[in-house]
Amino acid sequence: TSADSHNVLPTEAFTSEQERQSVQKDFYLENQQIRIKSDRSTIHVVYEKGVANLIEEMVNVYCLMQEENSGGEQVIRVFTRDTGRFDLANRTFTAEHVLIQRYRIAGSALTEDFEDAELLMSGHADQVEVTFDGKVNFRATRFRGAVVDSSLSASCDELFFDGKTQIVTAINFHLTLDDTG
Repeated sequence: TSADSHNVLPTEAFTSEQERQSVQKDFYLENQQIRIKSDRSTIHVVYEKGVANLIEEMVNVYCLMQEENSGGEQVIRVFTRDTGRFDLANRTFTAEHVLIQRYRIAGSALTEDFEDAELLMSGHADQVEVTFDGKVNFRATRFRGAVVDSSLSASCDELFFDGKTQIVTAINFHLTLDDTG
């Protein structure tokens, strides 16, 4: 019947691509918002054995993540990279050689204007992985950075942020104090 013909899955494997411009993804969790933007992306679809895998390769990636949002003030994590990869099936975003910054700013709406913000931390990670599975999990591998309003710098093999409690766990964490200032 014609109704049955609309529900037929492909019997052979195939691949497909779709080009996109000015991409923006917004995720909302409780009082937290996450935005991933890119100038352009390519979605790759691979269909095999009844399963479609969708991977989005993003170019000029800019991500904003509200870490804290209460009392008219928020802390926003920002990271940028030339390229990134979003696995739609696993709801995972990954990027390599990433600049990560944290800001404190007034207001509760996610903003991209940091002119009046206080820079709290700035650093680089060899790899970043963000998963969206009911909460946001952030993992930075081999992070090297500085806490801005003091003379502290830090590096570690892995840095984890639990999306619910913002607990930070570091493995092989190294902290140095610069007493020259």
